Amino acid sequence: MDLAVTHGIESKKSIDAISMAMQVTGDERNLVDYLKKISYGYRVFLDKHSVQRIAYEAAEDAAADDAADEYEPAEHEYDAAD
Repeated sequence: MDLAVTHGIESKKSIDAISMAMQVTGDERNLVDYLKKISYGYRVFLDKHSVQRIAYEAAEDAAADDAADEYEPAEHEYDAAD
């Protein structure tokens, strides 16, 4: 949200409204609808600082959600004989 405001993209929408505008739900009727949603995010990837911040915050969120622990190697083992 801060980056959107910094780059002059959004100043009045709530974080929930922005999330809904960007979230691909599968209800998109066509490619244009899909591209509108994903292109929104590209407007904040404007400089090195923004990209670093986005990557850092995504890593923080994943760590907080224990996302890294969801994919333990033991869960994905396979029998070489198959």
